Amino acid sequence: MKNSERSHRGNRPWLLPGALYLLAGIVSSRVPLLNYLGYESSFLFALVASIVAGCTVIVATQRAVRASEGAGWSAKEIAGLFWKQLSANFLLLLIPLAILSANALLVKNCAWWEGFGFYLLLPCVSAWFSAALGLFCAVHYRRARLVFFAAMVASLLYAVFLGYATPAIFSYNFFYGYFPGFTYDEVLGISLPLILFRLLTVGLGGVFLWLALLLVRTSKPGETVVMKGKALLMVLVAPAWRVVAGSVVALLLVLYVFRCEMRWESTAEYIQSQLGGRYDTPRVTVYYSPTALSPAAIRRIAGEHEFRLAQLIREFGVSTAPHIESYVYPDAAAKQHLIGAGNTNIAKPWSGEVHCTLQSLEATLKHELAHVVAAPFGLPIIRASLSTGLVEGLATAVDGTWQNRTLHQCAAALQKFGPKPDIRELMTFRGFVAENTALSYVAAGSFCRYLIDAYGMKPLLAVYGKGEYAGAFGKPLPELVREWERFLGRVRVEDQERDVVESFFRQPPIFRKTCARVIAGRNEVARIASAGRDYARARDLYRASFEEAGGYEAFGGLLASTVRLGDYASAVRLCDSVIAGSAAPGRYLPLFLWYGDARWAVGDSAGARQLFRRLRDVDLADYLTEGAALRLLFLDDSLHRADLLPLFLSGISDSVRIVMLDSLARMVPEKSPLFHYLAGRALARRGEHASAVARLESLDLSAFSLPLEHFRRKTLGEEYYLLHNYDLARTAFWLSLNGLTNETATIEAREWVTRCDWMARHGY
Repeated sequence: MKNSERSHRGNRPWLLPGALYLLAGIVSSRVPLLNYLGYESSFLFALVASIVAGCTVIVATQRAVRASEGAGWSAKEIAGLFWKQLSANFLLLLIPLAILSANALLVKNCAWWEGFGFYLLLPCVSAWFSAALGLFCAVHYRRARLVFFAAMVASLLYAVFLGYATPAIFSYNFFYGYFPGFTYDEVLGISLPLILFRLLTVGLGGVFLWLALLLVRTSKPGETVVMKGKALLMVLVAPAWRVVAGSVVALLLVLYVFRCEMRWESTAEYIQSQLGGRYDTPRVTVYYSPTALSPAAIRRIAGEHEFRLAQLIREFGVSTAPHIESYVYPDAAAKQHLIGAGNTNIAKPWSGEVHCTLQSLEATLKHELAHVVAAPFGLPIIRASLSTGLVEGLATAVDGTWQNRTLHQCAAALQKFGPKPDIRELMTFRGFVAENTALSYVAAGSFCRYLIDAYGMKPLLAVYGKGEYAGAFGKPLPELVREWERFLGRVRVEDQERDVVESFFRQPPIFRKTCARVIAGRNEVARIASAGRDYARARDLYRASFEEAGGYEAFGGLLASTVRLGDYASAVRLCDSVIAGSAAPGRYLPLFLWYGDARWAVGDSAGARQLFRRLRDVDLADYLTEGAALRLLFLDDSLHRADLLPLFLSGISDSVRIVMLDSLARMVPEKSPLFHYLAGRALARRGEHASAVARLESLDLSAFSLPLEHFRRKTLGEEYYLLHNYDLARTAFWLSLNGLTNETATIEAREWVTRCDWMARHGY
């Protein structure tokens, strides 16, 4: 009876940890992104495992020492106790592993083995490290748990410090492994830096275990912390262990010195050295890659920073702005490597930093700079608002447009056709990120734009820091929301705007996607294959993604690669089954170019025309409207159909395309202006600005299509601008408005004219 009771009491210590793992596993199985075996669930259980493993080892060791009743301790017994506790902790980790694996019956897990890899690297390694650290604390310190948690908190604070004090948004940590930062990037797989860091974590755990056993051999349980520390130090400097201890210290120092090269951290100095270039203006320091930007180009980009700052200073009603440090990365891969966010441009208002890729600079620079200009009105330390909707809404509001619509036109369409945004919810972090990204930005931006226009910038900036709408506006938030909704009700919304809503605002956020991380990674590999013209591999990868999880990106990639491979009949069947059979075909409107091309290729010109007309008339984005308008002009040319189709359907290089266009201009002289326009566009893409101007400036496409003439003059203006010929650029932008009534095009043209005037006046 006594033995049974003793055994029962011995097993009792594992009831609470087991219940904790069981409860955490059940709860996570009901939460999106945590409900299957992957990075997010592994991150969560790495933290849980760190606490459980450290505490259980500490408690068991202290209990064993007390039970010895002053008889001393044995390194062999302590080591045996440690391995027993570690084994039990690994067995406990089977509980959430089993729950998340079984949950795959309800929630799809597209890559169980990758998820298992994350589980090994994060929770399992964290359990080992924390158990070893716990043992060291238990044999060295009287208040072992306090020291253990102090070490854990210190490491977490260090990670927060890195996110605050350095440009990087990611962090590596011995307890949780890896945190990618708050980013819209969905691609997240097991990387070499993560594997190497977790090997370091395993090694450091081994060091703590070694030190703990040395302590047991060289000290007594009742000695003070100082006495134990001295005894351990004497052993480490003794001849027997001197080389080993010195080697461990040297290795850790070397790894710390080269932590940036190992991609575990990324300091400002390291990033600046990797980019290699610096350009200073009175209010901006731009860090860039000289291999990606010529001296003339970086001077122009620096001028654009100053121009945008001048705009924002005027709009915010301030006299000056914080000095800006702008990092311009040559591409998304370099940005991902250096700060952890490849496709997400970011600003850090507290440090006056903005981080953008060269390709997205034009579209996002003003938005990111707005975060920094608003910093003096934000809360101390973070220099921003606690309301995500206010932070992003204010920056979006100063742009005023979204794609080819104003913010108010988009928001009014949402109010009419749904999903109707809940501004009060969008003002919170959870509500903002839980919605479709475009919906959150547009709705918050439209609301902030309304408040600026109706009440001025000053009260909105007052709310930005304090969050008190009634004090700043004299009205509570619900009343301001009702005013905004009544205002949107007066904005004219055409029926075709339903397509805009379906295209931009129905895509699910990451929390509602199937296998978001895995599918994003696979699609990224497919995108790279497609960019390298390996369309067969791209199609296989996109097909696998689409069959497993559906999704717009996978379907779009599958369709595009199928067309590029010349399998037009399969492309038509694919679209007929997915798009034509959809309850909301407008969701796929940006893919109507590919759909129409496939129909054109199989001889269904009438079907292609219907698709192209719908796409042109909705005017979702310039490249789609231009592509649809061009195709409509060539659909009925059956004589030259075989020569025309490769221009639109194949993935030929721009150099080959230009040769083909020149040949077609001679073959079809009545449409030669269109071919010269396309050649000019290809030259512009190649960066041959003077040659592009030579092609474009003598054309007139008005007789063919007013939208195409608008795009010609707009392209011409951009090329003049890049050649620093601001007078001709200004004229081209003004003339681009002839015959068009698009409000967004008018806003954009005036913006370009203002920019040209400013750049010319300030000598950029």
